[in-house]
Amino acid sequence: MNINLPDSVVNPAYTMRTEWAVSKSDGICLEIGCNVGRMTALLAKNHYVVASDVDPQLVKTAKREIGPYQQCIDFVILDATNLPFQGKSVSTVLLVDVLEHLRNPINALKEAQRVGKKKILVNVPNYDFATISYPNLLPEHFNEPTHQQRTNYKMLKGWLKNITFTKVNIYGSFVPLPLPLIPISYLLESLSKALHIEPKRIHFQISCEILL
Repeated sequence: MNINLPDSVVNPAYTMRTEWAVSKSDGICLEIGCNVGRMTALLAKNHYVVASDVDPQLVKTAKREIGPYQQCIDFVILDATNLPFQGKSVSTVLLVDVLEHLRNPINALKEAQRVGKKKILVNVPNYDFATISYPNLLPEHFNEPTHQQRTNYKMLKGWLKNITFTKVNIYGSFVPLPLPLIPISYLLESLSKALHIEPKRIHFQISCEILL
């Protein structure tokens, strides 16, 4: 398994990780979990998009709110673990803020691999950060009642062992440190790289580019 942890980071704000996913997308895109279409509209500026969700009401709202890019979008109601598409029929499959909502995320990744030709883009919240930094007051996103998985870096890497890919790039959203601690953080990171030890900084979100 070839997994890289690049130096670059992804801003934890939703808009920024959405822009990361859009910038990494290529060709025809299958967006799983489109919700009300915030990322769909950005994708449709440069890509043909199949926007999908398991919730018919969300798909209906996305259709209404998406505006001038509808001609580049097909909306579909579907289950991420049983995609109604032929193999290798789309270039990019997006699972942004989706896997943590599923009882069987491995099946969703297997289906994404089956229908994707080039890459799968994944983003999940990192509960390791949440439990360390907010033991009694989790950020709102971590408290969603629909979350089925308390996702973290180790869990994501375990899921990836169940699919076949060429390469994976994993990006983390680092939490800003108080000014006096920043030099210590850089020192520890430099030492880790020199000793070929994977840095153990805590990520708020984990974004993953899976090249098929």
